[in-house]
Amino acid sequence: MSVEAGIGFKVSNVKPVDAVGNSFGNVKNVFDPVLFDTFTGTNGTTVRNHTPDIGSAATAILGTEPQIQSNQLTAMAAGANRALWDSGITNKVMQYSCPVNALQVIGLVRYQDGGNRYYVVHSTGGLFAIVSVIASAFTTVASATVAFSAGETITIVDDGNNITADIDGANTITAATTTFNTATQIGIQLQDATTTIDNLIVRAL
Repeated sequence: MSVEAGIGFKVSNVKPVDAVGNSFGNVKNVFDPVLFDTFTGTNGTTVRNHTPDIGSAATAILGTEPQIQSNQLTAMAAGANRALWDSGITNKVMQYSCPVNALQVIGLVRYQDGGNRYYVVHSTGGLFAIVSVIASAFTTVASATVAFSAGETITIVDDGNNITADIDGANTITAATTTFNTATQIGIQLQDATTTIDNLIVRAL
């Protein structure tokens, strides 16, 4: 990562923002994040042993722990490979890029526990959806069909009353809900070995 005076963050595949957080590219409002990670590190470093560019390391995992590979966060086995961070904030913007075509990439928000959470999923089959998990019951609350494109950036906005997600600023889906809106944990779930994400950003609204 490099930081330039008066600009904000400038990293590979992340466009710079100005001093008040206005975007000059496809990354929205990344100024002053609580968590920012380019996943730059030694291959084989587990996510809980990796120090982000800004913020604290992941606090928990489910399944096989994702690792740093080629400066990206990478799933090391089939199945649910989940990493969680405590953002310390409720209303937030979460954003991450998807460098390669993947079976399924999931962004977790309002995470209480495995049986109570919301997530945004995009899969190679074209499903782009917001899903609620309440008492372990899964419900798709908003969805669209969007082709998965390597290099896409997913943005999730959680304002406490709504969860909104888009892909590269388009194909927006929204779920109106206040359930679990005091939860501060966020996460990434990578389905299938070699699925990756990069440039994870979380900031307060």
